Amino acid sequence: MSETWLLLSPLARRAYFNQAADVAAAELKSVLGVESRPETRGNLDFLVPEQSPSADTSTARLSFVQALFEVSDEPLQLAPRTLNPMWHLPEGFTHGVSYTGKTNEMVTQLALNLALAHCQLRGREAHYLLDPMAGQGTSLLWAARYGINSVGIETRRECLERLHAHVRKQSKLSRTSHKSQTGFAGGKRHSNPFRQVDFTDSSLRLINGDAREADKLHKKR
Repeated sequence: MSETWLLLSPLARRAYFNQAADVAAAELKSVLGVESRPETRGNLDFLVPEQSPSADTSTARLSFVQALFEVSDEPLQLAPRTLNPMWHLPEGFTHGVSYTGKTNEMVTQLALNLALAHCQLRGREAHYLLDPMAGQGTSLLWAARYGINSVGIETRRECLERLHAHVRKQSKLSRTSHKSQTGFAGGKRHSNPFRQVDFTDSSLRLINGDAREADKLHKKR
C-alpha cells in the first residue's frame, strides 16, 4: 500500500519550534480540508495525509512543504514527486533581505494561504491584499509572488525607499521586469507619498500614512 508523505521544511522548526508539526497539520486541514498524522524518519519530519493530495499548485504552496513523496513499505521506499508552486516572483523578493521587526517569511505565507482558503469572491472580483501596518513590504511582496495586487500603509516614510531599493536589487539579480512610480495618495503634494511597483502579473503600492485613514488613502477600495 502506498501513501503520500509531505516533508516539512526545516524552516518550520525555526518558526514554530516544537509546534511545527501541529501548525503544519492545521494549515493542511484548513487549506486542503485533509486530516493527517505525523511521521518521523531519522531527523526528518513528515505529515501523512489521510487522503493523498495532488501535486498541484495548492499543495506546492503550503508554507511548510519542502517535498512530496510517494511512499511504499516493505521495505520503505520514498519516490519524490515534482511540485510546482507556479510563483510569479523569484524567492529573493521575499527572502532576500532581513531587518529588525521583519515578519517571518513562513508565517506570512501561512497567513496568506489561510486568507485565500477562506475568502469567497463573487463574479469577476479579484483578490486584493491590504496590509495596514506594512513595514518594508514583506506581505506585499508575498502577494506579488502569488500574483495578487496589494497595498500597504506604513507610518515610517523611510520604508518606501527601502522597499524600492530591495525591489530594484532583486529585479536586477533575477532579471525580473518591473516598473516603478511615485505619487501622493492624500490628494495633495507632499501628503502621503507612495511607491508603486508594477510587475507583469500584479502591482503593489506602499503608502506613507496612518492606517486609521485607510478609506481616504485608498478610496477605490
